[in-house]
Amino acid sequence: MEDLCIRCTLPQSRLEVAVAVTTQTCRAAQEAHKLQVTSAVALGRLLTSVGLMSTTAKRNGTTSVQFVMRTTLRQLFADATHDGHLRGFAKNPNLSFPLFEGETLLSRRSLTPALKPGEISVIRMSDRAAEYTQSTTPITKGEVDEDLEFFLNQSDQIPTALSADVMADAEGVVIRAAGVLTQALPDGDVERLERIRTNLRDGQLTRHLSRELAAHELVEAMFPDARTIDAVPLGWQCRCSMEKVLGSIRMLGPTDLAEMIEANREVVVNCDLCAHRYVVEPSEIAKIFKAQIKARG
Repeated sequence: MEDLCIRCTLPQSRLEVAVAVTTQTCRAAQEAHKLQVTSAVALGRLLTSVGLMSTTAKRNGTTSVQFVMRTTLRQLFADATHDGHLRGFAKNPNLSFPLFEGETLLSRRSLTPALKPGEISVIRMSDRAAEYTQSTTPITKGEVDEDLEFFLNQSDQIPTALSADVMADAEGVVIRAAGVLTQALPDGDVERLERIRTNLRDGQLTRHLSRELAAHELVEAMFPDARTIDAVPLGWQCRCSMEKVLGSIRMLGPTDLAEMIEANREVVVNCDLCAHRYVVEPSEIAKIFKAQIKARG
């Protein structure tokens, strides 16, 4: 099933809605970082929420969100481009809470013990003007989506309802993930928005997750009066590359490069965001060294 964000309007209510299915992305994140179930659910909810925020942004660019906690989870980070490229990490990949009282594999898992206390930092970067904004708010709820909803209501001053959830099987493997973002236009029906928020808090999205619905089916089930604007494919995709790794090595001075050549060992660089492993051979470092010496005359 394709990961997809469908953007819609509810014309009679003057509300904008985005519905995203992110199962493949969240599963890829879990596999890349070898995440235990609580870490996977937390990062998956953040990836889904940030994907919704970025693909519905009014300007093309990147949205980055960081949760920093004074708990064993320590840090969550995710960013997304306006065209649906998602990446991120959980500082502690090994967190695995058992199901709490009243929870089942098909219900929403509580993340509060892993997220409070702490702060959220949001950076939005515009492609066109190379401008960015940064805002910080405290973690108040201890749930990724609810705390980002609070941020959007406080920071953007736009009535917003946000819900994201990730479901895992008995072995802790991600099997489904999705999210919903609803915002009111200036003359939007805020009473309906409140009803939507109430339904989301009552588990509406999580119940639909158990039905394995595609994104368009999720829209039809939750918002039968929705009018689709467009759809943006989503995917786990980092912006790291071997060329960027080599570019960093080129910034070193001749002395450092000479020491690396003398050691005659490959250089290994791991990307924190996608966990990709880059290996630079000694021969490549020697080429960089020779080019640098030649350029210096």
